[in-house]
This record gives sequence, C-alpha cells and structure tokens, in this order.
Amino acid sequence: MDMFDIESFNKGIEFFNNQEYYKAHITWEHCWKTNESSKTKLLLKPLIMLSGAYLNYKSGRKRGGDYLLKLSLDRLLESKNELKELVEVNLLIESVNTVYKRGGSTEGLSDIKIKKVG
Repeated sequence: MDMFDIESFNKGIEFFNNQEYYKAHITWEHCWKTNESSKTKLLLKPLIMLSGAYLNYKSGRKRGGDYLLKLSLDRLLESKNELKELVEVNLLIESVNTVYKRGGSTEGLSDIKIKKVG
C-alpha cells in the first residue's frame, strides 16, 4: 500500500484505544508527514482529526473539538472504502456520529474504540 507504515498505523490505534490520545495523534501525524501517498494521507486524516478533537476538548476548546469531530466524521465517510480494508469503519462512523450528535466531549470520545479488521 504505497509504502504505508502499517505498524505505526496500528500503534496509533493501540494508543487511541488505550486513551493515550496525544500519543495516537503524534504517531499518526508522523506517518502523515513522512508519507507522500495521497491514499495514505486519506486514511490518516480522519484519525488525526479524531484524536485532535479529544485534545481540544481536554484543553477546554469545545468549539475546536466540535469542529475537528465533525471534520473527522466527514473524512471517515469520504475514505470509507479505503479504510474498510484496515478497520471496522462503519462501526467507527456510527460511534463518532453518536458522540457528535450528543455534543462532543472527552467522555464521549473515550467510549470510541477503533477495531481493526480481522
């Protein structure tokens, strides 16, 4: 997959699922910055935004968190076909949408888990 760093992608998922959102964010962002593939960037963008939403909420920046949560949801929908090879994307979209409809918060995001395919 275009020199895609699946190990770092999965490590970011592990960090996210363990509620280590900053580590997930940094891990995925590093993959983003070191990869030229537009497909890889398409896969990473919604996850970077999702972890960024949590960091904004935690810092008291609700408007920024809401913005990133909505963008993450939009990007998940856009990259759904590509992401379904790696994660249970429909479940992730449903979870993010639920948190978004409830107004977004650190508590809501902490309920989200990213399940890998397989």
